[in-house]
Amino acid sequence: YFSDHGHQFMAMSSGKVNTTELTAALINQKNDLVEGIRHAQNTIDGSCTILLMFPDHIIAARDQLGRLPIVVGKNDDGYCVSLESFACQKLGYQPFYNVGPGEIVKITADGVEQLAEPGSKMKICAFLWTYYGYPNSNYEGVNVEVMRCRNGEVMAREEAAQGIMPDVDYVAGVPDSGVPHAIGYANQSHKPFARPFVKYTPTWARSFTPSNQEIRNLVAEMKQIPVPELIEGKKLLLVDDCSKDRSCVLIEKKAEKDTRIHLIRQNTNQGAAEARNCGVRHAKGRYLCFLDSDDLWEPDKLECELRFIQKKQAGFVFTGYEFADEDGKGLGKIVRVPENISYTNALKNTTIFTSTVMIDRSKIEDKDIFMPKIASEDTATWWHLLKVYGRAYGLDQNLVKYRRSANTLSSNKLEAIKRIWKLYRKQESLNIFYSVYCMCLWALRAVLRRV
Repeated sequence: YFSDHGHQFMAMSSGKVNTTELTAALINQKNDLVEGIRHAQNTIDGSCTILLMFPDHIIAARDQLGRLPIVVGKNDDGYCVSLESFACQKLGYQPFYNVGPGEIVKITADGVEQLAEPGSKMKICAFLWTYYGYPNSNYEGVNVEVMRCRNGEVMAREEAAQGIMPDVDYVAGVPDSGVPHAIGYANQSHKPFARPFVKYTPTWARSFTPSNQEIRNLVAEMKQIPVPELIEGKKLLLVDDCSKDRSCVLIEKKAEKDTRIHLIRQNTNQGAAEARNCGVRHAKGRYLCFLDSDDLWEPDKLECELRFIQKKQAGFVFTGYEFADEDGKGLGKIVRVPENISYTNALKNTTIFTSTVMIDRSKIEDKDIFMPKIASEDTATWWHLLKVYGRAYGLDQNLVKYRRSANTLSSNKLEAIKRIWKLYRKQESLNIFYSVYCMCLWALRAVLRRV
């Protein structure tokens, strides 16, 4: 649309145009906000619900066909806006007004003012009730859990009327959205309800996967944690931080056949630090390793590193690694590691790569392994361990593939520099001169690793 308008837009880390900025540019094509919002919604191919926040008011515009809801909540102190009615209730508000399809409202502390009337067509997404809506939410005045139970009742009633009611021992639903459907079916059919399928967490992560099947397969394969066959007697603990691909399905199939594999699923995405910390809290073995979702271990990585850490009688070791493309194919650039490294040396050389680390928990306490919830949390943790326990020992052997993608957090070099600088100044409290000195050496070695 703007290809011949002379506009420039900031790109996100993925290389794509910032959609919020693009929408704002469309709104700015018109003389007032209402006309601009209408223009943006008419121009955008698909649904667009817009929320504009000002110091003293909020403007909310629901997409023109009402595919997703907007709920205005109210309490004694004022108003709030949410896509989910239960979010209003959790914050102490009561659902007050459902914004109509295409309707635009202005919300202040004193009330709700209609800026544009709702349209006559409503095409709200039915999947809100049947699949991905929250059980305790109401959409257009209809509760999700109640609707799912009713759907189950309707299915049972229709099958009974057609004489095709199945002869089963019990009725079950696939968690989570299938469970209330099964309850409704069981209540209507008078067949017992049971739960032969039980998930590790109360909710199943939403999986809005790419449209291309090859990309979906690639993402699922990248998210898999390999289980090398040379680790007999060891246990593998997997933590799912609310992933949106097929990784957990594949892991659960492995876990059914191998009791050494344990999958922990988190209800919400809490970031890499909390995912790793959750794994540490649940792990029962003596030795601890980390494997990020986009990296690969060589089949003998654990075996070689275990022999090394026992030989060195060390608490903290790491290995060399090789850069790889998104398909996991090595690029021939192998990062060599020193025999050992101290805290002061590590400040100038972040050669310790998380997926290469092994820790002996008999020598290092868990409280020192827990990662802080900051940017570059793994680097901060390795520095902390070096300060407390002394040196870490390097096994100069290529045992890990570091798969680089344009979308990975560490692929953005400018952001990486900012994160390391904050670690120097805020986490380690280094003075500005020593921080500059360390940063220069860190940057030089980072470049040398990649050329």
